[in-house]
Amino acid sequence: YLTSEACDADCYNLAIGGTCAAIEIDEKYENELWTSRSLVGVVKAIDGEISPDLFQGTRAGEILSSGKVNFQDTDYFVIEYGMNDFLRATPMTNPNSGFDIRTYVGALRVAVSTLKSYAPDATIIMCAPNYAQFYNGDWMIGDGNTLNTGYGTLFDYKGSCEYVAKEQGAEFFDAYLDLGIDGYTAEEYLEDGVHLTEAGRRLYADALSEMILSIEETKNN
Repeated sequence: YLTSEACDADCYNLAIGGTCAAIEIDEKYENELWTSRSLVGVVKAIDGEISPDLFQGTRAGEILSSGKVNFQDTDYFVIEYGMNDFLRATPMTNPNSGFDIRTYVGALRVAVSTLKSYAPDATIIMCAPNYAQFYNGDWMIGDGNTLNTGYGTLFDYKGSCEYVAKEQGAEFFDAYLDLGIDGYTAEEYLEDGVHLTEAGRRLYADALSEMILSIEETKNN
């Protein structure tokens, strides 16, 4: 809402809390059996590969099934995944398959390449996960720079997002480094070490909208 307000634009938020970019290990990947509400699932619903019925009960489901939005006319797709992939120890890559949608990199790659084919005139902005701190009860067990859940730190997932953005020719929004959220400012900008406070949300929206408006100005010139 804050970003759309700053850009004076219609915004359709397809985010679903708790979801990853990648599909879970036990989720079906065949379109006729598809069960995942991941980023890849949302993109498949956008381009008509799967039914939006899977998303019933969510705001994303309402938008996808409304028939009122032609996503091929989208100006900007803003993609922000990585935090949940990190927390769920989603594998970063598959050395035998660069498009493995059970990996973070593979899922991002498939989603972005699909959107590029579906809406070639749209600009895709890939957002890194923001800096975070992780707790076990009252004890901090590490932050985005130090805690490794099995396949790297959150900073490593940030790096993979940046890599895919450059590879796919997408814009990259470095929410991890460029917002000024770190160990010194976490109390101001993070509610629970992970989710943004109101000040954090405004900080994020201001930076993202500034990026979008700058790109738009370049297009118009």
